[in-house]
Amino acid sequence: MKRKGLPLLIGIIIILLTMAAVIALTIADLSKYDWRIDAGELAKPGIIMAGLVLSLVKLITRSGNSRSLRIYE
Repeated sequence: MKRKGLPLLIGIIIILLTMAAVIALTIADLSKYDWRIDAGELAKPGIIMAGLVLSLVKLITRSGNSRSLRIYE
């Protein structure tokens, strides 16, 4: 990890908790309907999970805010 600190840790924890909630709610919804899997039912949680994974990767691999501040100098 290039960027360290408390904000990074808090961001990772928030994203991981959100991912766990999406998975738990998807499993609860599938068990409610006798585990019938339909492509339409899994599309929305799949898109949400893809966005969360991409944001987690972006959060971990970004180089910091020094590059964005060079524009204003």
